[in-house]
Amino acid sequence: MNLWLEDPYLPIAACGASVLVLCFCVLFFLLLKRQIRRVRQELAPDPAVPENLKELRSEIEQLSSRLSEVEQRRSPLDWTPEPGSVNLNRRGQVLRLHRRGDSVAHIAQTLGLSQGEVELMVKLQQMAGAGPAQENISKSL
Repeated sequence: MNLWLEDPYLPIAACGASVLVLCFCVLFFLLLKRQIRRVRQELAPDPAVPENLKELRSEIEQLSSRLSEVEQRRSPLDWTPEPGSVNLNRRGQVLRLHRRGDSVAHIAQTLGLSQGEVELMVKLQQMAGAGPAQENISKSL
């Protein structure tokens, strides 16, 4: 039994199906090609990027030079306290040594101050309201 001989429309239907599959393949190929073109355009280097990088580099160089100028103008060695103010660095050293448990005599000898100055700095810190932890220090004096 040969189907080709029995049904005269079967070869035409097979050719039609082949044509439909071929059309589908061509359509799919064209859609893929279009998608590939879009992806290539997205991944293509932007011509404005090198110019933007040059601008950013020049801005960074300007900011760097301005920063170095400001650092030179504001050197920590140039800082001097106002007349009549307590030397905050020395006061910090006194309080740190006192919190560590050093005696007033040892602190005065170490920092080259009189014992009265050391006691005054510690009492001023206590009076400034350093809290209950500082009250224990005042009892030790």
